[in-house]
Amino acid sequence: RSRDLSTLAFVIQKAMWRAKLLECPSYCSAETSTAECKCTCPNLSEWLESEPASAVLAQLSGAPGVQEGMFTDPAYLKNANGDDISPTLLKLFCNDMHETAPVTGDSLESASPTDISFWSIHPTIERLWVWRRILGMDDEAWPANSSTSVNGLETGRCWGHDATDAVYWKHLTGEEGDVVMSAESGGDAEAQLSASASASASASASATESRPYTNLELYALMDPQTGDAPFVYDSFRWTHCAEEGYSETLVDEDEGGRRRRR
Repeated sequence: RSRDLSTLAFVIQKAMWRAKLLECPSYCSAETSTAECKCTCPNLSEWLESEPASAVLAQLSGAPGVQEGMFTDPAYLKNANGDDISPTLLKLFCNDMHETAPVTGDSLESASPTDISFWSIHPTIERLWVWRRILGMDDEAWPANSSTSVNGLETGRCWGHDATDAVYWKHLTGEEGDVVMSAESGGDAEAQLSASASASASASASATESRPYTNLELYALMDPQTGDAPFVYDSFRWTHCAEEGYSETLVDEDEGGRRRRR
């Protein structure tokens, strides 16, 4: 069960905050250490003295993302020797263990656009991703049915992550004819990627039907080698990395002039 708990930790802390069991500071100065600027449970000492920790955890049962009855199930509350570990779990979730100070924000679930950091993190990662695609990917395999549900208890089908899952967008470039790349290659995502990439070159000129893109079609459309993407980054240099002693382009060259990616 420890694997379930490690996957669910961020969900549990959100549930505790929503239940007013966990409180977070509204402001911390830039000089404040993460050990001091963290969410805590103001009533933790009182809980541990007056009632079983399992009773506090039981209040979370059925909260969004937390399985009904999860914290009344001994499998989650006892270790292999049968000892009650609910006080330790409660202290972990309350960030009361040594310098435990996770900062999860809202970027771990579908509410991420409400976190202001979302809008700087995503283009930063995309710029790195585009640069990697220009340099060449080692592996473009797209495993099916391998995404973890946001509810956290099972690894399996989580719609919207697989290569052929449809997403919400139809006209990425604003043109009526940029929608469909009708490349059918069966269930092989790698074969579909190849077919979709070939079809993407003519996608902006004509379309046979109006339907949302699949992830695979978007992946092909965003290929920086084709020029079909509706935008391009102006540079692939990270000067702040150079200040730390790394290559400004995140690429090293060996003695033979060959590029080695970091």
